[in-house]
Amino acid sequence: MKIAYSKEKIIKVIVIISIILISILLILVLYKSKVLQIIKNGLNDAKKEVVGTMAKYEIVAESGEEYEVLITIENQSGIERITAEDITIEGKGKRKIALDRTLKEGKEYQMKIKAEGEEEELYTLVASKKPNIVITNIDTTGDGTTKTVEIAYTNNENLKNYYSLDDGATWQEYKEELDILEVDNKTITAKSEWKEGKTIQNSAEKVSLIISDSLISAAGKAVIGNNRHYKIAIKDEEYTVHTYVENEDTTFTSNRTYGDANDVGTASANAKNMVLVKVDGNLSINSGVTVTTYGTAYGGPKGMLLYVTGNLENNGTVTMTARGAKAVGQNVYLWKNRETESEEYEYISKDGMQGGEKVRSTTESGRVGNNGANGTNRRSRRRRLRWILSKEL
Repeated sequence: MKIAYSKEKIIKVIVIISIILISILLILVLYKSKVLQIIKNGLNDAKKEVVGTMAKYEIVAESGEEYEVLITIENQSGIERITAEDITIEGKGKRKIALDRTLKEGKEYQMKIKAEGEEEELYTLVASKKPNIVITNIDTTGDGTTKTVEIAYTNNENLKNYYSLDDGATWQEYKEELDILEVDNKTITAKSEWKEGKTIQNSAEKVSLIISDSLISAAGKAVIGNNRHYKIAIKDEEYTVHTYVENEDTTFTSNRTYGDANDVGTASANAKNMVLVKVDGNLSINSGVTVTTYGTAYGGPKGMLLYVTGNLENNGTVTMTARGAKAVGQNVYLWKNRETESEEYEYISKDGMQGGEKVRSTTESGRVGNNGANGTNRRSRRRRLRWILSKEL
């Protein structure tokens, strides 16, 4: 049986189907537009985040309390203008601009940066080489009890503060004082990281402290890195050391000079650091090879400790001749004698022994002076030279 449809009914069905199709198409268009708008907004947000101005500085030279500083400013949209109290630079759309400034230690230097299509923003730079972290309240009497370690950071709201007990392998945010067991030879490393903000920043400052009961114990058990600087707290002294580490069996086939100009004294300053060379393994020094430290007319660093965990075969020369440091004397606590009840230290005294009495002479012969007292506790004895009087007197 066939069903007959009138022409009017067919037209109505066609109209209804057309309306449905048009509605579906309109929904799809609107949905697609919305999706594209979301994607577009997302891309715009990402682009805006990338385009933000990056400003950093590097100290390239210093003279007393003044630094020669290289400031680098980057913005991918282009820099329109940089304004400071002593300079105005028209960027003309450049994406990167570098400028040299001479700044005083710790003084704020402010500048306004105007990027293309963005509002002018104020940035602050404080150039400093002084550590922004101080580790305090250390009791290093060496009795094996727990010591309280307080890490005091510069009060700077732009910094986040962290500490590490494994020389930087893992970090935790510093919130309270730490209890450190001294006999574990803990290496405490502290650092600050800049928060996001309008601060022209340098790399994060770090200070590492080794709590130990002797230099030899610290060299052998503490975690130390190559070409790093540490403070070692022992008893009533604190030493700053420049470390060099070889992590395998090593052979010195050519001369080795450890340390640099920052370790030794100058005409206006004392030597700053001791040099610690650690070979974690066996060390062989070939014939004709000399091992020493950096030195100038003002001497060398505040001593050198060569620590070898394995066997040392020395066919060359290890010397500190002409490397006496220009520095204030310190007791150098080499080792702690645990087998004695008093647990005395083997140490090099900061004070030498009494020198010999002066001797007057009118001749050039016999110019050797009198010996001083014999050294004790590894004190060195001093010799007094004769006074040669002129015959005219």
